[in-house]
Amino acid sequence: MKRIAILLFALSVMFTSGCALYVHVPMVRPADVNISGIHKIGVLGLAPSPDVPPQFGAELVSNLVAALGQNGYFSVKEQANLAQLASQMSVPPESMFDPAALNRIGRTLDVDALIFGSVDVLRIHDEPGVDELEVAAPATVVAPPPVVMPPSFAIPGVRAHPRPVVVPSPPVVGSAVIAMRRPYPFIVRIAELQLKLQLFRVSDGRVVFLQPISFRSAVKVYPGPRPMPEPRYYSVITLDGNPRLFMNLPPAEAFVSLFAQAIPDHFVPHIVPKRYTKTIEFAKDSQADNQRGLDLARANAWEMAQQAFTDGLSKDPSNAALHYNLGIVCEALGDFESAHREYQQALAIDPKRKLFRSAHRAIQVTLAEQDALHRQVEGPPQ
Repeated sequence: MKRIAILLFALSVMFTSGCALYVHVPMVRPADVNISGIHKIGVLGLAPSPDVPPQFGAELVSNLVAALGQNGYFSVKEQANLAQLASQMSVPPESMFDPAALNRIGRTLDVDALIFGSVDVLRIHDEPGVDELEVAAPATVVAPPPVVMPPSFAIPGVRAHPRPVVVPSPPVVGSAVIAMRRPYPFIVRIAELQLKLQLFRVSDGRVVFLQPISFRSAVKVYPGPRPMPEPRYYSVITLDGNPRLFMNLPPAEAFVSLFAQAIPDHFVPHIVPKRYTKTIEFAKDSQADNQRGLDLARANAWEMAQQAFTDGLSKDPSNAALHYNLGIVCEALGDFESAHREYQQALAIDPKRKLFRSAHRAIQVTLAEQDALHRQVEGPPQ
């Protein structure tokens, strides 16, 4: 038994040591639109409209500010009360979103860009209807009456019966359940929203991103007695266009609040750089410094792992695995140029190694992404 335990332990050590070692490198991609020179953003309210409740504009601004503040790339200023802002700047409300007025607002708020929106449609209405639903209903099975054959009934070759023959009916089974279709009136409360959000860059006085957003949500309710079998009711509104059953019709404020919560998810991701994680596999090699570097990388001691691989290359400059592994560590530390150089060295020494080719292609994409990100965040060189 002891020998079996020792053998299993040895196999587990061999398996663990033979497993590939990966590193997860945090990366950032540029935004979908050009945000060069934009560090501070002012979020304005919606254009005034008699069909848009003030609650909607206030909630939307608050949610946009919260979503923008989470990404870490922008500082955000909130200005939801456009009427007050127009009065302070002596700008007619109907001209608030002209380029000249937006430029003045941006300079007054000391921001690089402004986000503003206008609502084309915000409508909440009810539509009646009737469904025919199949329900289960109890029923009693009634025995059919007995069948009476008249005396004249005869079968060829068989003598006729002199008197009526009574064929007894089957016994009564009792009660059963049958399916019936019954009409049930319902009400559908429909909420529709169409609006546009825009990102205006103050420095060049133009809109750099415009996002049309539309939602439609329908909630279906059977008032009065519930149908049988009892339907399942939900207590949330969804935006997928599918009807949902509710105990009661949600008030208009519930739809408006939900729309205000959902809009930032359709707008903010386009204008902020995107974070992701890149997974890279280290290369194995019998060189002692390479093994030491792998052990240090496994412990997330990146600077010490970098020194170990560098020490190994000072002794064995033509070791492709050491160049490649040093490139991984450089990439994990954010030194993409050095990582690119080391991947190139590894590929030059061992051009047939698939691992080296894929890393070299990936770092070229990364360099292009980081260059685009730098131009977005810092702006073009002066």
